[in-house]
Amino acid sequence: MDIFNFFSKHKIIDLDEEVLVQLKKAGSNLSKPHHVEFFLYFNDEVAANNVKNIILKQHPDDHIDVEKSPDDKRFCCQIQRSMVPTLEKIQDERIRFEDLSAQFGGIYDSWGAGVEK
Repeated sequence: MDIFNFFSKHKIIDLDEEVLVQLKKAGSNLSKPHHVEFFLYFNDEVAANNVKNIILKQHPDDHIDVEKSPDDKRFCCQIQRSMVPTLEKIQDERIRFEDLSAQFGGIYDSWGAGVEK
């Protein structure tokens, strides 16, 4: 089977898009601002705080917490932002957070938002 037939027979799921679909199914009005949270993990607190400071320079209205993760092995940098969650904006942020995390030896984990009526 060539690559074109593979992709035409298998639906490739974009996880960012799937979260938006689930928000809409739950009754969320995706044209309104949502309280969106992004999660980045680092092996040390210094790296997490460095990333926090970089993000706050670019988005001073963000609320960012750096805390020890529940497994006590990593530090979570949790970014909270009010934004209209369009697929393009979410994907732009995911790409930016993936790159920024990698620069400091961390990983981008995911994002989430509550339902806005």
